[in-house]
Amino acid sequence: MAPPQEFGVSIEPGTGTVTVRIRGDLDMSNTDALTTALTEAASGGDVLADLSDVTFIDSSALNAVVASARALASSGQRLTLGPRSAVVDRVLEITGLAAGTDDFDVQPAPEGRASSG
Repeated sequence: MAPPQEFGVSIEPGTGTVTVRIRGDLDMSNTDALTTALTEAASGGDVLADLSDVTFIDSSALNAVVASARALASSGQRLTLGPRSAVVDRVLEITGLAAGTDDFDVQPAPEGRASSG
């Protein structure tokens, strides 16, 4: 079993949309930091979550993403799940969230990694 990968976040302001780059293992030990990063990064704009360097995501972290999306939506902002690892894609497929919800959008998977459902 591979050792856990350190959780990290970087925020890149943009015009109208802030990119939040998230890396490492997402689990119950960092859901508060994940929620804070996604909701406080917005600064009145929309948020693009780059999950391409996520190595693991559990249900508590997925719940934090959904809760963050709802919080942003209630403020008139939008969360979009952008680039993401195959691990994240698989979890989104299994949970039925691969197409997004009323509260968040999911960009299409890269060519060659289309949804199997």
